[in-house]
Amino acid sequence: MKKLAVLCILFFISKQCFSADFFYAYPKFVPDGDTIVLTDKRVVRYIGIDSPEVNHDTKRPQSFSLKSKSFNKELVSNKKLKIVFGKRKYDNYKRILAYVYLPDGQMVNRLMVENGLAWTYWHKDNNKYFNEFLSVQKKSMNKEKGLWSEILKLDLPVLVNPRSRRFHSYNCKTAGKKSKIEKNPFNAFYKGYSPSRNCLGNVFKYKN
Repeated sequence: MKKLAVLCILFFISKQCFSADFFYAYPKFVPDGDTIVLTDKRVVRYIGIDSPEVNHDTKRPQSFSLKSKSFNKELVSNKKLKIVFGKRKYDNYKRILAYVYLPDGQMVNRLMVENGLAWTYWHKDNNKYFNEFLSVQKKSMNKEKGLWSEILKLDLPVLVNPRSRRFHSYNCKTAGKKSKIEKNPFNAFYKGYSPSRNCLGNVFKYKN
């Protein structure tokens, strides 16, 4: 009977551990402005934001990508982080999707947007803080912080897709039939759209 009781307790504890919504960990490596690699080699992708691509191949880094990476590293290095899972816990690359908190309680995802080194990124499965992030982003844009000082200079029309909340270059064939014209990328970002992975080479072709 005692053995049964012990087994039940162990099962309960085990179940609680595996169903936890968060865990604590230290970062080992920071590849860019929206990702960290933990000491156990698991990769964490920040939910609700996106940052300029560093590009670890022969391509040239996008503007502010190195500054974004550097700021992210400064925030998290040598700190015990609280990793809070999103509604969708993993992406297609098996990366953990999470909101990451510093020991003082500040959310790293939010801080990246607040300092103009990342932008809001809407996803249908993980959008809990989308409105909050967008509000913070607008304040950052109004002050022309970080990358917004460069985005503001881009004077070319883009196509915005209300359904996906992505924007594309004006001549992109995959933008969708219901896409609408927005006069420039800055306006698209301000309304909560984020750049599509396709058809936007001309938008981020400026120097780092």
